[in-house]
Amino acid sequence: MSTGPTLDALASDFDAATRGDLAHKARRLAQAVHAAEAAQPRRSERPRCGARTRNGERCKAPGNGRGGRCRRHGGASTGARSPAGRERQRAGFRNWLARREEKDGGHG
Repeated sequence: MSTGPTLDALASDFDAATRGDLAHKARRLAQAVHAAEAAQPRRSERPRCGARTRNGERCKAPGNGRGGRCRRHGGASTGARSPAGRERQRAGFRNWLARREEKDGGHG
């Protein structure tokens, strides 16, 4: 037993122009989705990473924007960009240098 209006009853409340406009919008949306899917290569067709793995083979993971390498082989960091980040790097380096000098007894 239905308590609310049926889909046919709701659709009949719209006039023909409104239904036509909605159908047109739905078609345009479907076309846009289809075009976007066509613009993206399928996952199996994407270029591969190609980085040399430890067993000597090439990495088969799909590459991305970082030089065409996958997320595991993205390359070295370009370093800190902000002044605070650069200061953290310098502080870490000073800490590492102090520990190394303690370990080596100041010879180095």
